[in-house]
Amino acid sequence: MVKTVNWRDLLEPQTKIRDPLYGYIWVTDDELQIIDTPIFQRLRRVNQLALTKYVYPTAEHSRFVHSLGAMHCATQIFTGILNNTHSYHGIRAIDSANMLRRLRYAALLHDIGHIAFSHAAEKLILNPLQHEHLGQFIIANYSPISSILGEHIKPVISILADSVTQDNRLLHQIISGHLDADRADYLMRDSHACGVKYGEYDFERYMQAFGAINESNELKLFVHERDIFVIESFLVARHHYNMQVPYHRTRMGYDIILGRFLKEFLPKCDDAKLGLTVEEGAYTKVDLQKFEFFDDYSVFNHIKHEARTGNLWANMLLRQGHLCPVYDTTDSVDRGGKVFKKIIRRLKAKNFVEDDDFFQCRKEITASKLISTDEKENSLADTSRETIYVRTKSGKLVDIVKHSNIVRALRPVTIYRIYTSQKRKSEAEAVIADVCRKTQVDRRG
Repeated sequence: MVKTVNWRDLLEPQTKIRDPLYGYIWVTDDELQIIDTPIFQRLRRVNQLALTKYVYPTAEHSRFVHSLGAMHCATQIFTGILNNTHSYHGIRAIDSANMLRRLRYAALLHDIGHIAFSHAAEKLILNPLQHEHLGQFIIANYSPISSILGEHIKPVISILADSVTQDNRLLHQIISGHLDADRADYLMRDSHACGVKYGEYDFERYMQAFGAINESNELKLFVHERDIFVIESFLVARHHYNMQVPYHRTRMGYDIILGRFLKEFLPKCDDAKLGLTVEEGAYTKVDLQKFEFFDDYSVFNHIKHEARTGNLWANMLLRQGHLCPVYDTTDSVDRGGKVFKKIIRRLKAKNFVEDDDFFQCRKEITASKLISTDEKENSLADTSRETIYVRTKSGKLVDIVKHSNIVRALRPVTIYRIYTSQKRKSEAEAVIADVCRKTQVDRRG
Protein backbone atom coordinates (compact mmCIF):
# COMPACT_ATOMS: atom_id res chain seq x y z
CA MET A 1 0.00 0.00 0.00
CA VAL A 2 1.36 3.41 -1.02
CA LYS A 3 1.53 5.87 1.85
CA THR A 4 -0.09 9.22 1.07
CA VAL A 5 2.23 12.08 1.94
CA ASN A 6 0.56 15.28 3.10
CA TRP A 7 2.36 18.54 2.44
CA ARG A 8 2.20 19.29 6.17
CA ASP A 9 4.38 16.24 6.81
CA LEU A 10 7.20 17.99 4.94
CA LEU A 11 7.09 20.86 7.42
CA GLU A 12 8.26 18.71 10.33
CA PRO A 13 11.83 19.87 11.05
CA GLN A 14 14.46 17.16 10.56
CA THR A 15 17.45 19.51 10.72
CA LYS A 16 17.30 23.15 11.79
CA ILE A 17 19.85 25.74 10.67
CA ARG A 18 20.25 29.02 12.54
CA ASP A 19 19.52 32.14 10.50
CA PRO A 20 19.66 35.81 11.59
CA LEU A 21 16.51 36.70 9.63
CA TYR A 22 14.17 33.77 10.21
CA GLY A 23 15.47 32.26 13.43
CA TYR A 24 15.65 28.77 11.98
CA ILE A 25 15.55 27.32 8.47
CA TRP A 26 14.54 23.67 8.51
CA VAL A 27 15.73 21.11 5.94
CA THR A 28 14.82 17.52 5.20
CA ASP A 29 17.37 14.71 5.18
CA ASP A 30 17.41 14.66 1.36
CA GLU A 31 17.91 18.42 1.21
CA LEU A 32 20.73 18.16 3.73
CA GLN A 33 22.46 15.61 1.50
CA ILE A 34 22.26 18.11 -1.39
CA ILE A 35 23.58 20.90 0.84
CA ASP A 36 26.53 18.74 1.85
CA THR A 37 27.65 18.04 -1.74
CA PRO A 38 30.95 19.72 -2.78
CA ILE A 39 29.29 21.76 -5.53
CA PHE A 40 26.66 23.18 -3.18
CA GLN A 41 29.24 23.86 -0.46
CA ARG A 42 31.14 25.78 -3.13
CA LEU A 43 28.46 28.49 -2.84
CA ARG A 44 29.96 29.41 0.53
CA ARG A 45 32.90 30.74 -1.49
CA VAL A 46 30.82 32.84 -3.88
CA ASN A 47 29.88 36.17 -2.34
CA GLN A 48 26.25 37.16 -2.73
CA LEU A 49 27.09 40.79 -3.54
CA ALA A 50 30.53 40.42 -5.15
CA LEU A 51 32.55 43.57 -4.33
CA THR A 52 29.74 45.48 -2.61
CA LYS A 53 31.74 44.92 0.58
CA TYR A 54 34.01 47.72 -0.64
CA VAL A 55 31.06 50.06 -0.09
CA TYR A 56 29.28 48.31 2.80
CA PRO A 57 32.04 46.48 4.72
CA THR A 58 29.72 43.92 6.36
CA ALA A 59 28.31 42.64 3.05
CA GLU A 60 30.26 39.38 3.37
CA HIS A 61 27.40 36.87 3.04
CA SER A 62 27.37 34.14 0.41
CA ARG A 63 25.18 32.55 -2.24
CA PHE A 64 25.06 29.56 0.09
CA VAL A 65 23.04 31.26 2.82
CA HIS A 66 20.86 33.09 0.28
CA SER A 67 19.93 29.74 -1.30
CA LEU A 68 18.76 28.45 2.07
CA GLY A 69 16.80 31.66 2.59
CA ALA A 70 15.14 31.46 -0.84
CA MET A 71 13.99 27.92 -0.03
CA HIS A 72 12.51 29.15 3.25
CA CYS A 73 10.68 32.03 1.52
CA ALA A 74 9.36 29.80 -1.27
CA THR A 75 7.96 27.45 1.36
CA GLN A 76 6.29 30.30 3.24
CA ILE A 77 4.66 31.65 0.07
CA PHE A 78 3.43 28.23 -1.11
CA THR A 79 2.04 27.15 2.27
CA GLY A 80 0.41 30.57 2.55
CA ILE A 81 -1.37 29.84 -0.74
CA LEU A 82 -2.53 26.41 0.48
CA ASN A 83 -3.82 27.88 3.73
CA ASN A 84 -5.50 30.81 2.01
CA THR A 85 -9.28 30.51 2.39
CA HIS A 86 -9.78 32.48 -0.85
CA SER A 87 -7.49 30.23 -2.93
CA TYR A 88 -9.62 28.14 -5.27
CA HIS A 89 -6.66 26.14 -6.44
CA GLY A 90 -8.14 22.63 -6.30
CA ILE A 91 -4.74 21.09 -5.50
CA ARG A 92 -5.04 17.57 -4.08
CA ALA A 93 -3.09 16.76 -0.92
CA ILE A 94 -0.77 14.31 -2.68
CA ASP A 95 -0.12 16.83 -5.45
CA SER A 96 0.58 19.62 -2.97
CA ALA A 97 3.22 17.44 -1.25
CA ASN A 98 5.01 16.80 -4.55
CA MET A 99 4.70 20.46 -5.54
CA LEU A 100 6.18 21.62 -2.23
CA ARG A 101 9.04 19.13 -2.44
CA ARG A 102 9.90 20.21 -6.00
CA LEU A 103 9.54 23.88 -5.15
CA ARG A 104 11.97 23.53 -2.25
CA TYR A 105 14.50 21.64 -4.40
CA ALA A 106 14.25 24.30 -7.11
CA ALA A 107 14.63 27.18 -4.66
CA LEU A 108 17.58 25.51 -2.96
CA LEU A 109 19.31 24.98 -6.32
CA HIS A 110 18.30 28.15 -8.15
CA ASP A 111 21.82 29.68 -7.81
CA ILE A 112 23.88 26.48 -8.10
CA GLY A 113 25.26 27.60 -11.50
CA HIS A 114 26.74 30.91 -10.34
CA ILE A 115 30.41 31.25 -11.22
CA ALA A 116 33.08 33.28 -9.39
CA PHE A 117 31.90 36.84 -8.69
CA SER A 118 28.47 35.93 -10.06
CA HIS A 119 27.10 38.47 -12.56
CA ALA A 120 30.32 40.48 -12.81
CA ALA A 121 32.13 37.62 -14.58
CA GLU A 122 29.15 35.82 -16.12
CA LYS A 123 29.14 37.65 -19.45
CA LEU A 124 32.84 36.99 -19.97
CA ILE A 125 32.71 33.27 -19.23
CA LEU A 126 29.17 31.98 -19.88
CA ASN A 127 28.18 34.18 -22.83
CA PRO A 128 25.83 33.64 -24.66
CA LEU A 129 24.18 31.58 -21.89
CA GLN A 130 23.69 32.40 -18.21
CA HIS A 131 24.15 30.83 -14.79
CA GLU A 132 20.58 29.46 -14.93
CA HIS A 133 21.53 27.29 -17.92
CA LEU A 134 24.65 26.06 -16.15
CA GLY A 135 22.57 25.30 -13.08
CA GLN A 136 20.15 23.20 -15.11
CA PHE A 137 23.07 21.18 -16.50
CA ILE A 138 24.38 20.57 -12.97
CA ILE A 139 20.98 19.45 -11.69
CA ALA A 140 20.67 16.92 -14.49
CA ASN A 141 24.28 15.69 -14.66
CA TYR A 142 25.92 16.04 -11.25
CA SER A 143 25.20 12.61 -9.78
CA PRO A 144 25.44 13.52 -6.05
CA ILE A 145 22.44 15.83 -6.66
CA SER A 146 20.61 14.08 -9.50
CA SER A 147 20.58 10.78 -7.61
CA ILE A 148 18.74 12.46 -4.74
CA LEU A 149 16.25 14.29 -6.97
CA GLY A 150 15.38 11.13 -8.93
CA GLU A 151 11.98 11.50 -10.58
CA HIS A 152 11.88 15.19 -9.63
CA ILE A 153 14.77 16.21 -11.92
CA LYS A 154 12.70 17.25 -14.94
CA PRO A 155 10.03 19.13 -12.94
CA VAL A 156 12.72 20.99 -10.97
CA ILE A 157 14.50 22.02 -14.19
CA SER A 158 11.15 23.07 -15.68
CA ILE A 159 10.44 25.26 -12.64
CA LEU A 160 13.78 27.02 -13.12
CA ALA A 161 13.64 27.27 -16.93
CA ASP A 162 12.35 30.16 -19.00
CA SER A 163 10.23 27.75 -21.08
CA VAL A 164 8.32 26.46 -18.06
CA THR A 165 5.60 23.86 -18.59
CA GLN A 166 2.02 24.82 -17.79
CA ASP A 167 1.75 22.52 -14.77
CA ASN A 168 4.82 24.14 -13.18
CA ARG A 169 4.00 27.76 -13.95
CA LEU A 170 2.77 28.62 -10.44
CA LEU A 171 5.94 27.21 -8.86
CA HIS A 172 8.04 29.09 -11.44
CA GLN A 173 6.29 32.33 -10.47
CA ILE A 174 7.05 31.70 -6.80
CA ILE A 175 10.78 31.34 -7.52
CA SER A 176 11.38 33.41 -10.67
CA GLY A 177 8.34 35.64 -11.09
CA HIS A 178 7.70 39.31 -10.50
CA LEU A 179 7.27 38.96 -6.72
CA ASP A 180 9.32 35.85 -6.08
CA ALA A 181 11.03 34.12 -3.16
CA ASP A 182 14.47 34.90 -4.60
CA ARG A 183 13.85 38.65 -4.29
CA ALA A 184 11.97 38.21 -1.02
CA ASP A 185 15.08 36.77 0.61
CA TYR A 186 17.84 38.85 -0.93
CA LEU A 187 16.11 42.16 -0.27
CA MET A 188 15.91 41.38 3.45
CA ARG A 189 19.25 39.55 3.66
CA ASP A 190 21.31 42.04 1.68
CA SER A 191 19.83 44.97 3.59
CA HIS A 192 20.58 43.23 6.89
CA ALA A 193 24.15 42.42 5.85
CA CYS A 194 24.85 45.90 4.47
CA GLY A 195 23.33 47.62 7.48
CA VAL A 196 20.85 49.62 5.39
CA LYS A 197 17.04 49.91 5.37
CA TYR A 198 16.51 50.25 1.62
CA GLY A 199 15.29 46.70 0.94
CA GLU A 200 13.14 46.17 4.01
CA TYR A 201 9.39 45.46 3.78
CA ASP A 202 6.66 43.76 5.87
CA PHE A 203 8.01 40.22 5.49
CA GLU A 204 5.41 38.34 7.55
CA ARG A 205 2.47 39.96 5.79
CA TYR A 206 4.09 39.54 2.39
CA MET A 207 4.49 35.78 2.87
CA GLN A 208 0.74 35.46 3.44
CA ALA A 209 -0.44 37.86 0.74
CA PHE A 210 -0.78 35.36 -2.12
CA GLY A 211 -3.44 33.01 -3.36
CA ALA A 212 -3.97 30.87 -6.44
CA ILE A 213 -6.95 30.05 -8.61
CA ASN A 214 -7.38 27.29 -11.17
CA GLU A 215 -8.51 28.68 -14.51
CA SER A 216 -8.48 26.61 -17.70
CA ASN A 217 -6.34 23.95 -15.96
CA GLU A 218 -3.70 26.54 -15.07
CA LEU A 219 -2.94 27.84 -11.60
CA LYS A 220 -2.77 31.63 -11.54
CA LEU A 221 -1.13 33.58 -8.76
CA PHE A 222 -3.02 36.48 -7.25
CA VAL A 223 -2.75 38.99 -4.43
CA HIS A 224 -5.62 40.03 -2.19
CA GLU A 225 -6.81 43.58 -2.66
CA ARG A 226 -6.39 44.13 1.07
CA ASP A 227 -2.68 43.26 0.73
CA ILE A 228 -1.89 45.47 -2.27
CA PHE A 229 -0.05 47.94 -0.04
CA VAL A 230 2.51 45.33 1.05
CA ILE A 231 3.17 44.47 -2.62
CA GLU A 232 3.63 48.15 -3.44
CA SER A 233 5.96 48.50 -0.45
CA PHE A 234 7.96 45.48 -1.65
CA LEU A 235 8.44 46.98 -5.12
CA VAL A 236 9.37 50.42 -3.77
CA ALA A 237 11.87 48.73 -1.42
CA ARG A 238 13.39 46.92 -4.39
CA HIS A 239 13.69 50.18 -6.33
CA HIS A 240 15.57 51.88 -3.50
CA TYR A 241 17.66 48.77 -2.89
CA ASN A 242 18.68 48.61 -6.55
CA MET A 243 19.82 52.22 -6.59
CA GLN A 244 21.75 52.06 -3.31
CA VAL A 245 23.18 48.52 -3.12
CA PRO A 246 23.94 46.56 -6.34
CA TYR A 247 24.00 49.69 -8.53
CA HIS A 248 25.67 52.01 -6.05
CA ARG A 249 28.10 54.09 -8.08
CA THR A 250 31.18 52.97 -6.13
CA ARG A 251 30.18 49.30 -6.36
CA MET A 252 29.66 49.63 -10.11
CA GLY A 253 33.10 51.20 -10.40
CA TYR A 254 34.63 48.08 -8.88
CA ASP A 255 32.56 45.90 -11.21
CA ILE A 256 34.19 47.77 -14.10
CA ILE A 257 37.65 47.21 -12.61
CA LEU A 258 36.90 43.51 -12.10
CA GLY A 259 35.66 43.20 -15.67
CA ARG A 260 38.77 44.98 -16.96
CA PHE A 261 41.02 42.62 -15.01
CA LEU A 262 39.16 39.47 -16.01
CA LYS A 263 39.09 40.46 -19.68
CA GLU A 264 42.89 40.35 -19.72
CA PHE A 265 43.36 37.53 -17.28
CA LEU A 266 40.73 34.87 -18.07
CA PRO A 267 42.14 33.81 -21.47
CA LYS A 268 45.36 32.70 -19.76
CA CYS A 269 43.70 31.34 -16.58
CA ASP A 270 43.42 27.56 -16.65
CA ASP A 271 41.04 27.58 -13.66
CA ALA A 272 38.42 29.46 -15.68
CA LYS A 273 38.48 27.04 -18.63
CA LEU A 274 35.43 25.02 -17.65
CA GLY A 275 35.20 22.99 -20.86
CA LEU A 276 31.83 24.49 -21.78
CA THR A 277 30.07 23.07 -24.83
CA VAL A 278 26.80 24.62 -26.01
CA GLU A 279 24.36 22.97 -28.39
CA GLU A 280 20.89 24.26 -29.27
CA GLY A 281 20.84 26.81 -26.47
CA ALA A 282 21.91 24.46 -23.67
CA TYR A 283 25.09 23.18 -22.08
CA THR A 284 25.96 19.64 -23.17
CA LYS A 285 29.39 19.44 -21.55
CA VAL A 286 30.93 21.10 -18.48
CA ASP A 287 34.06 20.18 -16.54
CA LEU A 288 32.35 19.94 -13.14
CA GLN A 289 35.61 19.08 -11.35
CA LYS A 290 37.07 22.43 -12.39
CA PHE A 291 33.80 24.21 -11.71
CA GLU A 292 33.79 22.90 -8.14
CA PHE A 293 36.98 24.86 -7.36
CA PHE A 294 36.31 27.97 -9.47
CA ASP A 295 35.07 30.53 -6.95
CA ASP A 296 35.81 33.99 -5.55
CA TYR A 297 38.67 32.59 -3.45
CA SER A 298 40.49 31.03 -6.40
CA VAL A 299 40.17 34.22 -8.47
CA PHE A 300 41.44 36.33 -5.57
CA ASN A 301 44.52 34.13 -5.38
CA HIS A 302 45.27 35.13 -8.96
CA ILE A 303 44.46 38.77 -8.21
CA LYS A 304 47.02 38.78 -5.39
CA HIS A 305 49.63 37.17 -7.62
CA GLU A 306 49.05 39.71 -10.39
CA ALA A 307 49.14 42.59 -7.90
CA ARG A 308 52.67 41.58 -6.95
CA THR A 309 53.68 42.05 -10.60
CA GLY A 310 52.34 45.62 -10.54
CA ASN A 311 49.06 44.98 -12.36
CA LEU A 312 47.05 48.21 -11.94
CA TRP A 313 43.64 46.54 -12.00
CA ALA A 314 44.66 43.79 -9.57
CA ASN A 315 45.91 46.39 -7.10
CA MET A 316 42.61 48.24 -7.34
CA LEU A 317 40.78 44.97 -6.61
CA LEU A 318 42.79 44.77 -3.40
CA ARG A 319 41.32 48.19 -2.55
CA GLN A 320 44.51 50.04 -3.49
CA GLY A 321 42.93 52.68 -5.69
CA HIS A 322 39.64 53.12 -7.50
CA LEU A 323 37.94 54.67 -10.50
CA CYS A 324 36.43 58.13 -10.16
CA PRO A 325 32.74 58.68 -11.04
CA VAL A 326 32.76 62.02 -12.84
CA TYR A 327 29.32 61.90 -14.47
CA ASP A 328 26.38 60.30 -12.66
CA THR A 329 22.77 60.97 -13.59
CA THR A 330 19.56 59.34 -14.78
CA ASP A 331 17.21 59.62 -17.74
CA SER A 332 14.97 61.92 -15.70
CA VAL A 333 17.73 64.55 -16.13
CA ASP A 334 19.61 63.42 -19.23
CA ARG A 335 16.80 62.38 -21.57
CA GLY A 336 17.95 59.65 -23.91
CA GLY A 337 21.52 60.06 -22.67
CA LYS A 338 22.14 62.91 -25.13
CA VAL A 339 24.56 64.74 -22.84
CA PHE A 340 26.16 61.42 -21.87
CA LYS A 341 26.92 60.66 -25.51
CA LYS A 342 28.20 64.20 -26.15
CA ILE A 343 30.60 63.93 -23.20
CA ILE A 344 31.96 60.63 -24.50
CA ARG A 345 32.61 62.18 -27.91
CA ARG A 346 34.40 65.13 -26.30
CA LEU A 347 36.54 62.85 -24.11
CA LYS A 348 37.63 60.84 -27.12
CA ALA A 349 38.45 64.05 -28.95
CA LYS A 350 40.69 64.95 -26.01
CA ASN A 351 42.57 61.66 -26.48
CA PHE A 352 40.93 59.79 -23.58
CA VAL A 353 41.20 56.07 -24.33
CA GLU A 354 38.01 54.18 -23.57
CA ASP A 355 38.38 51.22 -21.16
CA ASP A 356 41.68 52.67 -19.99
CA ASP A 357 41.43 56.42 -19.28
CA PHE A 358 37.64 56.41 -19.00
CA PHE A 359 34.73 53.96 -18.82
CA GLN A 360 31.11 54.47 -19.72
CA CYS A 361 28.18 52.76 -18.03
CA ARG A 362 24.58 52.81 -19.21
CA LYS A 363 22.23 50.59 -17.21
CA GLU A 364 18.44 50.23 -17.13
CA ILE A 365 17.30 49.39 -13.60
CA THR A 366 13.88 47.86 -13.04
CA ALA A 367 12.00 47.48 -9.78
CA SER A 368 9.58 45.14 -11.52
CA LYS A 369 9.29 43.44 -14.90
CA LEU A 370 5.59 44.27 -14.74
CA ILE A 371 6.44 47.65 -16.24
CA SER A 372 8.58 48.12 -19.33
CA THR A 373 10.02 51.11 -21.15
CA ASP A 374 8.16 49.81 -24.20
CA GLU A 375 4.68 51.32 -24.18
CA LYS A 376 3.34 48.50 -26.37
CA GLU A 377 4.46 45.92 -23.81
CA ASN A 378 2.67 47.88 -21.08
CA SER A 379 -0.63 47.80 -22.93
CA LEU A 380 -3.29 46.30 -20.68
CA ALA A 381 -4.86 44.77 -23.77
CA ASP A 382 -1.69 42.77 -24.39
CA THR A 383 -2.65 39.26 -23.24
CA SER A 384 0.89 37.94 -23.81
CA ARG A 385 2.23 40.18 -21.04
CA GLU A 386 2.70 38.11 -17.90
CA THR A 387 1.28 39.81 -14.85
CA ILE A 388 0.16 39.40 -11.27
CA TYR A 389 -3.54 39.57 -10.52
CA VAL A 390 -5.30 41.35 -7.69
CA ARG A 391 -8.38 39.65 -6.26
CA THR A 392 -10.92 42.35 -5.44
CA LYS A 393 -13.49 42.15 -2.65
CA SER A 394 -16.06 41.06 -5.21
CA GLY A 395 -13.85 38.14 -6.26
CA LYS A 396 -12.84 39.63 -9.60
CA LEU A 397 -9.23 39.23 -10.82
CA VAL A 398 -7.69 42.50 -12.03
CA ASP A 399 -4.27 43.13 -13.57
CA ILE A 400 -2.10 44.65 -10.81
CA VAL A 401 -0.75 47.28 -13.23
CA LYS A 402 -4.31 48.47 -13.84
CA HIS A 403 -5.18 48.32 -10.14
CA SER A 404 -2.20 50.13 -8.59
CA ASN A 405 -1.04 53.66 -9.38
CA ILE A 406 2.21 52.99 -7.51
CA VAL A 407 3.05 49.90 -9.59
CA ARG A 408 2.37 51.86 -12.78
CA ALA A 409 4.67 54.63 -11.58
CA LEU A 410 7.63 52.31 -11.01
CA ARG A 411 8.97 52.50 -14.52
CA PRO A 412 12.56 51.47 -15.27
CA VAL A 413 15.25 54.05 -14.53
CA THR A 414 18.27 54.37 -16.82
CA ILE A 415 21.46 55.52 -15.16
CA TYR A 416 24.30 57.15 -17.10
CA ARG A 417 27.74 57.09 -15.53
CA ILE A 418 31.25 57.91 -16.65
CA TYR A 419 34.31 56.87 -14.65
CA THR A 420 37.90 57.97 -15.17
CA SER A 421 41.30 56.99 -13.90
CA GLN A 422 42.51 59.04 -10.95
CA LYS A 423 45.32 60.60 -12.96
CA ARG A 424 42.92 62.10 -15.54
CA LYS A 425 40.05 62.94 -13.21
CA SER A 426 40.59 66.72 -13.16
CA GLU A 427 40.94 66.91 -16.93
CA ALA A 428 37.77 64.88 -17.44
CA GLU A 429 35.82 66.98 -14.94
CA ALA A 430 36.75 70.13 -16.86
CA VAL A 431 35.44 68.60 -20.11
CA ILE A 432 32.22 67.43 -18.44
CA ALA A 433 31.63 70.77 -16.68
CA ASP A 434 31.92 72.57 -20.01
CA VAL A 435 29.45 70.24 -21.76
CA CYS A 436 26.98 70.35 -18.86
CA ARG A 437 27.16 74.13 -18.62
CA LYS A 438 26.32 74.49 -22.29
CA THR A 439 23.47 71.96 -22.08
CA GLN A 440 22.29 73.08 -18.62
CA VAL A 441 22.43 69.57 -17.17
CA ASP A 442 23.65 68.72 -13.68
CA ARG A 443 26.43 66.12 -14.01
CA ARG A 444 25.49 64.69 -10.58
CA GLY A 445 21.82 64.25 -11.50
